[in-house]
Amino acid sequence: MLLERLNQTQQTDGNFQKEIREAENRKKRAEKMSGFLYNDYADGLLSESDYLYAKKKYLKEAESEGQRILELQEMEKRHRTGCSGESRLGPLVQEYKDFGSLTEGIIHSFISRVLVYSNERLEIEFRFKDEFEELLAVVEERGGGICRKEAWAGADM
Repeated sequence: MLLERLNQTQQTDGNFQKEIREAENRKKRAEKMSGFLYNDYADGLLSESDYLYAKKKYLKEAESEGQRILELQEMEKRHRTGCSGESRLGPLVQEYKDFGSLTEGIIHSFISRVLVYSNERLEIEFRFKDEFEELLAVVEERGGGICRKEAWAGADM
């Protein structure tokens, strides 16, 4: 179920692209409007204070949209990396997704080492700690519900 939900990326990628295009259009519009202001000021249609106020407003809007574009691009990148199987983790998850019992191959594929302490405590180091954390970040961005980050936080990765 997790794999099915996380592999539905095509529509989400399109949504990111649409939002990025819209933000780029808003940024261009704000920059364009900022440029037109001087002409209005030079023609006497705007007072100096109105010109400075409007210019500041449009420049701030353009800067805000530029920041939004960067955020959307980063979210799209994380979404693509976390869900498309581009990482080394993807092929292994596909290979072992329907395992019936834990085998030595599965253990060696996902776990780099197991530390056993004298007080009956185990510490497990996973091979794909970063990829697991990235996947959890993507799940969180999608509204959680699939799994919880706190469940992983208790495990020693």
